[in-house]
Amino acid sequence: MKIQDGKLRLQIVGVTLVVLFLVECAAPPAGETPTRPADTPATSDATATLPPADTPTGPPTPVVIVVTAIPRPTATPVPPTVILANSDTSIWKTYANTRYGYSFKYPLTWDFTDYHDLRPSDAELSVSREIAVAGGGLHFRVVVNGYPLEEHRQLCDELTQCVRMYNESLNSDPEYEIRDQSPVIVGGEMGMRQTVERRVHGWAHFQTFIIKDDDFYVLTLTAPLEEYPEGLRLYNDLLSTLEFER
Repeated sequence: MKIQDGKLRLQIVGVTLVVLFLVECAAPPAGETPTRPADTPATSDATATLPPADTPTGPPTPVVIVVTAIPRPTATPVPPTVILANSDTSIWKTYANTRYGYSFKYPLTWDFTDYHDLRPSDAELSVSREIAVAGGGLHFRVVVNGYPLEEHRQLCDELTQCVRMYNESLNSDPEYEIRDQSPVIVGGEMGMRQTVERRVHGWAHFQTFIIKDDDFYVLTLTAPLEEYPEGLRLYNDLLSTLEFER
């Protein structure tokens, strides 16, 4: 019985030595990190090693900024309107101003008037700076170098500037509404046209401005607002007869 126990112990010791030997052979050398087989998937606790944030990984990529200029919209110039007659004016009366060298025709039933208390005497008609004719509740007036440019004449040497200065006096009055400005050709000369309405008093003023030989002309037809279409038609007829001496 003792002999058998001794053999058993020797067998156990032998097996233990074999196991230790096999384990020792499978372990990697000291200081070497064990490697995972290529076909073994990485576990979730693996951590990727990234380069520091300030470490350049290559040459910087240039940033190109392209600035495209967007053209501003420009207003298309409005071509001037040539004023033509709507009626037969051949039998109308003719007024001629020898001082400023212009003439126009007006209806047979019209006559000179003291519009704005500025009616010249018969002897002064042909040289007057301001002429007004009227008929049927309508007034047509031609003023050369008149208010409000008398004291500012030296400052006005271009049509747009003269019209602006003229309208400055109207803009200060809330009763006046200026609208429908457009270029026109009257008597062979370039002009500027506008309509001024005084709705409180019920009047419309059709106006045309012309510069001729350094003189500033204002041609105005005043008509009741209820006769607006008729007044505009007659105004075009009057303007179509205007002539300047060359």
